[in-house]
Amino acid sequence: MCVREERVVGNNNCVPFLNRSLEIPEGPLRPHFVKATVKVHQYPHGQLAIFHGRLCLGRYDGDGVLVGDLSASSTTAASSHRQAGAVLGAVARQQVPPPVGPWPADFVCPSP
Repeated sequence: MCVREERVVGNNNCVPFLNRSLEIPEGPLRPHFVKATVKVHQYPHGQLAIFHGRLCLGRYDGDGVLVGDLSASSTTAASSHRQAGAVLGAVARQQVPPPVGPWPADFVCPSP
């Protein structure tokens, strides 16, 4: 179970949540998410995650510090994202790190 709240990304690519500012890292598909509507998931024990649709943009600890870098495995795709087919190539090469936290590894917060 988790609490889900909808937010709009600010001009600084950050999402305000519980007196914290959660910075969204640059990803292989989009360099920023300014003015995008995202959902912040708050898990038990305070962990947070930001989603744009089904895409997880970042996972954060209880203090709002980014845990792991979801775009670290696709830095070459981020630099060549304007080339033909780069988006599909980035998705194929992207490796998503395992979830971090006390919840089970196979736990997925159900979508509404």
